[in-house]
Amino acid sequence: MVRDDLAKIVPLAEEMGISYKTIYNWIKDGRLEMKRPGFVSRTEAWEVFDHMQLKRVEISYFLSSYGIKRDSNGRFVSE
Repeated sequence: MVRDDLAKIVPLAEEMGISYKTIYNWIKDGRLEMKRPGFVSRTEAWEVFDHMQLKRVEISYFLSSYGIKRDSNGRFVSE
């Protein structure tokens, strides 16, 4: 990891379009390592982000294939 790859968590979250709390959850869950207090590897964070997006698509496809309905906002609902 190159030192230039380190990014502050809050600006990185804004760049990714997610909450900074999401990045802290990734750290807590062990998906991402905090390199220095308040800093993570930009490359690793984007890799986790891409992986989570792929998982979201897979889960959405799986739920749709079982006929689970969505509400007007596109969220899955249970009946």
